[in-house]
Formats: sequence, C-alpha cells, structure tokens
Amino acid sequence: MNQTPIGRHSPQAESRTPLFGGVPGLSLVQKLEMLEQLGSQDTLEQMLQQFAQWVGNMLPISSLSYSCQDLEIELLNTSGTVHELVLKLQDPKGLPVGQLKYGFRNKLTPYQQRVLMQLQNFIVVPLRLYLRLEKANLSTWTPELISPGHDSEFNKALSQAIHRNQRTNQGLCLMLIQLDGIANIDSDLTLSTIEQILTEFIELMLKTARRSDQLYQLSEDRFALLMSPASQESSINLSERIHNQLSHYPTLSRYHIRPIIGASIWSSGQDDETLYLQAEEGLNSLK
Repeated sequence: MNQTPIGRHSPQAESRTPLFGGVPGLSLVQKLEMLEQLGSQDTLEQMLQQFAQWVGNMLPISSLSYSCQDLEIELLNTSGTVHELVLKLQDPKGLPVGQLKYGFRNKLTPYQQRVLMQLQNFIVVPLRLYLRLEKANLSTWTPELISPGHDSEFNKALSQAIHRNQRTNQGLCLMLIQLDGIANIDSDLTLSTIEQILTEFIELMLKTARRSDQLYQLSEDRFALLMSPASQESSINLSERIHNQLSHYPTLSRYHIRPIIGASIWSSGQDDETLYLQAEEGLNSLK
C-alpha cells in the first residue's frame, strides 16, 4: 500500500538530513534547544502537544494519546491508523511516568523507530516535573460553572470553541449531562440533599474531566461540557469514566442519581445551535 506520510518525512528523506539537523545523532546544542522549547510550555498538555508536533513532522502518525494513572490526554486523532504502538515511559531514575499510545499510517521502518525513540527521550526528562505541576493544578482547579438559568457565558464559550476548532481542527465535542433522579427527592430534604448531590457530581467531574474541558451548569440538574481536543472515542471514554466513578460517591448512590449523557461531535459547517440540538437529541433518546 502506497501512502504519503504526514509532515516532512519520505522514503528518500532517510538519506538526507531530516528535521532538527539529523535524528538520531542530534548535536548537544540542538538537544538543549529542544529541551528548552519543552520547558517553556505552561502545562503538561502543551508540552505533550509540542512533542506531538515534532513526531508529526517526522513520522506518518495518525493518532497519539498520553496516559498516567487517572490522567488521559488525547493529542492527535485522525483516520488511517494501520499500526498501533504503546510505549511505557520511565524517568532517568527508572520510575514510571505514564505511557504513550501511537497510531501510524504504516508500520515504522527501523530508521523511523530510531527517530521515534530519540524524540521520545526528550520528554521523559521534563515529564516528571510537569506531572507534579499538573497534580498541583488539579488540586486547586474548579470547573467553570455559571449560575443555573444564566447561559449567556456558555453560549459565548460554545461559539468561541467552534470558531477555534475551525482554525485548529483538533476536534470538538459538546456533552450534555442531566442528573436523573433529582426530581424524585423528598421535598423535605431537597435543598440540603441537592446541594450535596451537586457537590459530589462536581468532585466526580474534577476527577474525570481534563483541564482543557469546560463545565457549565445550565439548570438545577443539567450540565454542559465542552471537550477539545475531542473525538467520538474520547467522549465515549469520558462517559464510561463518569459512570464507573458513581459508586464512589455516597449521596449520588443513595439517591440513585444517574447521569444521562448526550454527546455531539462538531463537523465542518455546523453552527452552535445545530451542535446543541444534536447533543440534546442524544440526551432525550436515553431518558
């Protein structure tokens, strides 16, 4: 099968000087420049996106994701994967720092494998530090909630996300989440119980959603989540994580609160209203 790889690499390129002045065999100056470029990123995801860009410029990559314990970051997801590769990462002390899952448009040659290993070696050095920063950020991060019934901020955010995705094409998913069961709670317990339910649900979302996701409360029992980068697979994975975590929250379990989730993946030409109606249609079909 003849396929054109992504970026600058081609079969003829193996005999020429590739990007970064030659991989393998980078000079010390080049290595320091690349490490400095990684270290200048503000977040773990931005650092990994820089790495994904390097790999995309050199190899026929179609998908890439990073995971470490409960943390999952999707960096690239396009069609055409015919070969998958999962590589575990260790820092210079031999301690595990997660794994990278690659999807390639064709099986890598020995030369391309060496290129990948050389590039991957650059991120294991700063990765431990970025993981610590990510953990610290997660401990202080709260979702971008708005008061129920005041959805102008959500409408603005949705429109901006669509415009941004038109430029970057990273994928956008709108997920509507309705907490089924709140209406059945005894009226004598409504205020205190609903407050605890919402508190536990937000804690659940803190554990399952990514820092790049935006969470909005649209009504007493309905939330909207904007995911980007996103794909059908990443939205399904998040939905599964939400449901898998329910048993860990006593109030949600005691009152049989069940999140009903409708998701819509943005496609070229869609406006914000169409995207919302598709997500709502999926939500209503599950009630």
